[in-house]
Amino acid sequence: MKSLQFLTALIFVWLSNPIILPSSAVAADKLENKHLKQLLLRIYNKTGMSVPEVGDAHFPNVVFVTQQFLNGMVCKNRNCNAQAATKDTTVFLVNGLDVNTVEGESILYHELVHILQFHNFGKNPNCKSWIKREVQAYQLQDEFVSDKGLDMPWLRSVTHYLTQMCPQ
Repeated sequence: MKSLQFLTALIFVWLSNPIILPSSAVAADKLENKHLKQLLLRIYNKTGMSVPEVGDAHFPNVVFVTQQFLNGMVCKNRNCNAQAATKDTTVFLVNGLDVNTVEGESILYHELVHILQFHNFGKNPNCKSWIKREVQAYQLQDEFVSDKGLDMPWLRSVTHYLTQMCPQ
């Protein structure tokens, strides 16, 4: 249920405004480019989306931020407990998210799908495009956790919910 609340809040986010990082934002020093590259190559193998090289302007920048920052970015300052978000080439992860667990790594993986979507296709022009990209990211995340031996059924239910979100 918490995931559906997050998703519902995410639907209403307006990410075209510039993101101003709080002074508490921390670069993801513990995330090596090698780890990011492995995850990006997995996405490439699943989707065929091109992957930017390390050092390229489109290579992901991962930062850890406060829960308050994510709530402001994703949920218009409501407490939705968002764990991550993406803006263009930057992945924002909540402080304390352990990307060494399957669940934490899958959240990073989901956001990296969005980075490659942005790199390959640019910004979302409309709701249907946004939904299509979210569905793809959740489907790939579900496959990722399944390959790691974990089952997170809410990932599949979210994709069904998403397909009904855009006004007709």
